[in-house]
Amino acid sequence: MFNAEWRCLFSNTFVFSRSSTSLHHAERHALVPSEMNAIVFYEEKSGSTALMLALHRVAGIEVVGMKKEGGEPFDMHQSGRRLGTRKVGQLITAAYSATRDGIRIAKMRPRSQKRLLLPDVIHERLLIRTLKQGQIQPIILLRTDLFELALSKFHGNGSGHNGHMQFIAIQDKDFSPERMVVGGKRWVWSQRRAIVHFRRLTRMSRRCASTGLNPVILTYEQMLNHPESFWQELAKALEIPAQAQRMREAFQQQQMRKVRGKSSELYDNYEELLHRHEGLNFSRLNPRDLVFNKAIDRHLLFAGLQLRLQEWLTKP
Repeated sequence: MFNAEWRCLFSNTFVFSRSSTSLHHAERHALVPSEMNAIVFYEEKSGSTALMLALHRVAGIEVVGMKKEGGEPFDMHQSGRRLGTRKVGQLITAAYSATRDGIRIAKMRPRSQKRLLLPDVIHERLLIRTLKQGQIQPIILLRTDLFELALSKFHGNGSGHNGHMQFIAIQDKDFSPERMVVGGKRWVWSQRRAIVHFRRLTRMSRRCASTGLNPVILTYEQMLNHPESFWQELAKALEIPAQAQRMREAFQQQQMRKVRGKSSELYDNYEELLHRHEGLNFSRLNPRDLVFNKAIDRHLLFAGLQLRLQEWLTKP
């Protein structure tokens, strides 16, 4: 598609157990602001579950819908039906309107759940209007190594159905995935979806910024490889800078293990794929510069269109 200097550095995908510990009331102190609202915009395979579980362990932070919907109360996967933009806006307003001390945060995908009736572009504008009215801080969680993201989508499609590698790994402690060859229509689809999801989040970031909202942009790679700066930036965004270390500790306390080993050990044709798709790794760029880089966005737009055509022409 296009060449770049960056090469893939990191290749770990994790599954996080949903276990949690009780919170001690003594931890709730004056460092927590009287009221703070935030929403994490994400797409699958970006570490959002780990983030929500860690925040759920910190006193003074309420993860909206954590007990019933896993911190994702505005999504069709939890409601069991596709929600219109107006309904999503009503749910967000209701969730954040109750007066209480502390921080409220939830996660959600920014895409329209009824795309045939309302395109993503219009949905995003209406969503941002809801954020501004509710004074809700947008946080964007990106995965910037699109090559590794595509591999994650290839080995697990996010459906949660039987056979999904992530869920097999949770259920079977001795699970060891066999080496495989990446290719075919599924690999083309995985690359395209990685690009589509990345561009959707960067577009949401730009729209928030253009309307006066100042989105906080964090990355999956930063969470795993530079955790100190990740939690410091998040704590600052939530107006609790003194809680950064506590948040990091809550993240580290989670039981986690790899779904798969290094990609180079799992895929027979990994080196060939890495050389061919090295231009999809943007993890060395500053996330904010990446979001507002129009040249990269155009490259990804055309790459996605090429993959769509290739997907149509590739046999299953």
